[in-house]
Amino acid sequence: MTNSSLISARSGLLDHHSINVDVRNVGLTPFQCEQYNLPQSLQAAKKGDPNYDRWIEEYPDQAPTELDALHPEILQQLVTDSLDQIYDTGEISKQKAKEIEERLLLKKMRRKTSCFLGDQFPEYMQGVTL
Repeated sequence: MTNSSLISARSGLLDHHSINVDVRNVGLTPFQCEQYNLPQSLQAAKKGDPNYDRWIEEYPDQAPTELDALHPEILQQLVTDSLDQIYDTGEISKQKAKEIEERLLLKKMRRKTSCFLGDQFPEYMQGVTL
């Protein structure tokens, strides 16, 4: 994604949806192309791509690289590392565990409530499932 594409995505979200986001290019940078010795080819540039003209304008001397050239595990790690810089993933994991615990508690409460109501008001609870 070109720098102008990142800027366009950010301003589009802000202008149209009032969402202020921090858009980062973590998928495939020119530095990563060199670092991982990824193949570059002019054939990777598709003239029908809506970003083609922007790419040529922004990177006139660089042949493009397909994102597929980067091994999926490396790409996943790049994204994970980027998210770790923004979010406290340890806290997110704690919150997910708490949500699971709370769901189990709610199921238990629903079962007990259903049994209680069935015992106390059988005429009203016929055919009712909680």
